[in-house]
Amino acid sequence: MSLPSTKPAQLSIRSFFQAKPPKYAPPPSKATPADLSNP
Repeated sequence: MSLPSTKPAQLSIRSFFQAKPPKYAPPPSKATPADLSNP
């Protein structure tokens, strides 16, 4: 029971981490050039 519970849990965590970086990466990349262009 411990093994099967760890497999799905790791898959969920991996999917969550992979879905977060892509969404958080685009905003910061566009916000950096905009901030430099502002001043």
